Amino acid sequence: MPALNPSPNFRLPRRHAIGAALAAMLAFSGGSAFAQADYPSKPIKLVIPFPAGGSSDGIGRQIAEKLGGVLKQSVVVENKGGAGGMIGADFVAKAPADGYTLVLVDVFHTSTPIYTRKMPYDAVKDFTPVSLIGRSPAFLIANPGFEPKTAADALAFAKAQPGKMTMAIAGTGSVVVDLFKARSGVQFVSVPYRGSSPAMVDLMGGQVNVMITTMA
Repeated sequence: MPALNPSPNFRLPRRHAIGAALAAMLAFSGGSAFAQADYPSKPIKLVIPFPAGGSSDGIGRQIAEKLGGVLKQSVVVENKGGAGGMIGADFVAKAPADGYTLVLVDVFHTSTPIYTRKMPYDAVKDFTPVSLIGRSPAFLIANPGFEPKTAADALAFAKAQPGKMTMAIAGTGSVVVDLFKARSGVQFVSVPYRGSSPAMVDLMGGQVNVMITTMA
């Protein structure tokens, strides 16, 4: 994980902020908290905009532990899942711009505005990027009982039986899933979930056939 940079002059240009949000990134509501000489003087809240148990939750809790040690201050994790990450992000966008409320975002932060006509916040202007945490490739995974056992088999199945394969979608939409659909030309049934954790539970239970997710 790249080291957090507490410089008061730390800023990312708009295009870099968008690029960083395509991976996991820490951000807080717009402001210049790092310019405060005594920062942090009280506990920091790290909002995970997805339910507990998912990859974002696991990564966020590790970050909170390490960040707390570096800053010599408590970093409290709070899960605020729902609406594909928008509920948690909106909470942080409306929090005081003092650097004490952080949010861990990923690709949803820049893809959600594509699928949502009226956003409750500005994904770029209402946040200040803090640090890029990492990047992760996406994988197509299937429940153990799904007949196709390879990606090629799954594509063949979907093409032979349009609309029969079900795919779990963690959030309001997914650029990765739409890209997969456009490039493969397959038709499947999208099943939305509040986050990757409940989606994974149903995938393993056989309620849905496949899912595109990271392996963080």
